[in-house]
Amino acid sequence: MEFDIIEYMGQVDGGVFVLLSMNYRGKFFESIFYYKEHKVALTIEKRLEELLGCKIEDYADYKNLMLSIISKVLPYEDAKNTIGEFDKNHYKVIFNDKQ
Repeated sequence: MEFDIIEYMGQVDGGVFVLLSMNYRGKFFESIFYYKEHKVALTIEKRLEELLGCKIEDYADYKNLMLSIISKVLPYEDAKNTIGEFDKNHYKVIFNDKQ
């Protein structure tokens, strides 16, 4: 599986959202990588999980994929100091406000 960093989308709760394009067997899928100090998460399209036949966390090369992503994104301290807040209006995403 290969990936490209498409865009640093912004910060939420001290972490950074990154839009990735994942290439698996010649098919492309959008994914979101979220990282902050001591925490990472990868969310992929259901279509890709269906093609893999498992959840992304159970993918045989998951560890290497995550290490590769981590090695290519901006270091957390740099991202934290240079990436602005996530603009939900830019992405037309609806969030529930925390009460």
